[in-house]
Amino acid sequence: MDSVGHMSLAAELRPAQLQTQRPAAVSLGCLLTCLEPDTVRIVSAPEGLDGAVCSVPLWDLAWSAPPAAEPRALVMVTASPGPGINRRLVGLVQQLADADVAGLVVRRRDLDAEWLSVAAAAHLTVLAVPAQRDWAQVRAALLTALALGSDADLDAPASVLDLPGLVEVLAEEARGTVLVTDHRLRVLAHHVTDTIEDAVRDWILTRSPSAELRDRLPARGRVLGLRRDHDLLSVPGCTVAVIRAGADVRGAVWVLDGDRIDPSLLRVAARRAAALMTVNPPRRDAAQRLRADLLHCALTGSRTAGQLAAELGIDHPVRLLGFRLDAHRAGALAGLVEVHVQARAPHAAVTCIGDHVYLFGPAEIDAANLAANLRRGSRDTGGQLRCAVSDPLCGHEDLVQARADLDRLIGLPDVPAVAAVAEHYSRLVLAELAELAAEHRTLQRGAIAQLAGIDGEQQTSYLPSLRAWFGTGLDLQRAADSLYVHRNTLRYRLERIRTLTGLELADPVQRLVADLQLRLHDAEPVAKEHRP
Repeated sequence: MDSVGHMSLAAELRPAQLQTQRPAAVSLGCLLTCLEPDTVRIVSAPEGLDGAVCSVPLWDLAWSAPPAAEPRALVMVTASPGPGINRRLVGLVQQLADADVAGLVVRRRDLDAEWLSVAAAAHLTVLAVPAQRDWAQVRAALLTALALGSDADLDAPASVLDLPGLVEVLAEEARGTVLVTDHRLRVLAHHVTDTIEDAVRDWILTRSPSAELRDRLPARGRVLGLRRDHDLLSVPGCTVAVIRAGADVRGAVWVLDGDRIDPSLLRVAARRAAALMTVNPPRRDAAQRLRADLLHCALTGSRTAGQLAAELGIDHPVRLLGFRLDAHRAGALAGLVEVHVQARAPHAAVTCIGDHVYLFGPAEIDAANLAANLRRGSRDTGGQLRCAVSDPLCGHEDLVQARADLDRLIGLPDVPAVAAVAEHYSRLVLAELAELAAEHRTLQRGAIAQLAGIDGEQQTSYLPSLRAWFGTGLDLQRAADSLYVHRNTLRYRLERIRTLTGLELADPVQRLVADLQLRLHDAEPVAKEHRP
């Protein structure tokens, strides 16, 4: 193809506003899908993610008279910590209520129920920046995403208004097979030739390349790890251009078994694919992001189960499930959970906090069947899957407490791989009391602490004897049999306990406190290791 031909094709692929400038405007959902994970969290989105965003101005609450808000602005609000910040935020929200802004972005530390309730009443979207994120870098990422999102023009030629049209244009130039994939190498659009090999056909059908084919791809298909200066790579029979949205890798354009294609043209095609994937993101992905962020905020904030269910459009009763597989695979596990619940509970929410994954959805979700499917899907990780299931939640329950119960249950030893809170309530209460006792050491002072010291120093068996006696309902003979000693030996030990510590085992109150302290003593290591 001559140079004139290259110019005409590049002109067709290049977004029209590169020639005719127009104001940037993308939906909030498009903007969020361009960002790296955890750049911002959705705190509330009363109007959904379809609203347009035209600018990202920065406002400082220290300004005596903030500038007038631009329509559809996503306002980043910054303030120095100190008294009166909530009052100033309430005033700002009231000022923006009638200004048709897209929403507010604040630091997570500035979230407060007082001004958030005012924002909710005004139907304002609120996003929060996690503590570990740099404020300036977040704004730069938002501006980059906004610029990239506006990089598509509805007046562009019809042949390149979607990914299938894009691969058709590239295939005509390359005279070979062209694929567009996401960052996980799942095929989103393709054009094949009559000479397509079986491995590539299987890639398209299964949406994942085989290990043998990966070995023949540039960088073995690992597009996520490529630096910006390696965004275009070639090996015999294959050329790949990485699709980026800001700093985030969205996917790649693959040209297989064709004529060598002009690198500049392939780069233009990758930019065009990024624009198309940004302006027309899968609505399901944006909705999943919204649901995940709402659940994350509920599990770390103050929403009740009923409030979250209403926001997600789920009828009561609902249920919270917790999963743990491996500290390094929480993200992959969350993806598996989403895949398995999507068909049966499309409004369910899934999110990760630390190495735990949480699912909030209808109470009829079959936890045992779901856990079995997850084990099959994650068997290559080598980790043991644990699942905890809350009681049915009808509305007023605190989700922070429900999450804490699931975390404790997952951390308890000797419970089934799929365990329900209702079946282990006594052990959960004991685990929570053990956490309190670990924080307040005075709750463990007295006879049990003395006996633990004596057993440790003198190799005696006072605590095991007391544990056996309590465990058999104060039956002296059964307790002695469980210890393989004579009942008179056990009677002597109990009398020695009274002599050494002053513990009157005939007193029901002292006996109750000793029994509880002994159980807390036994549960203490688990409470320390698995505290939420």
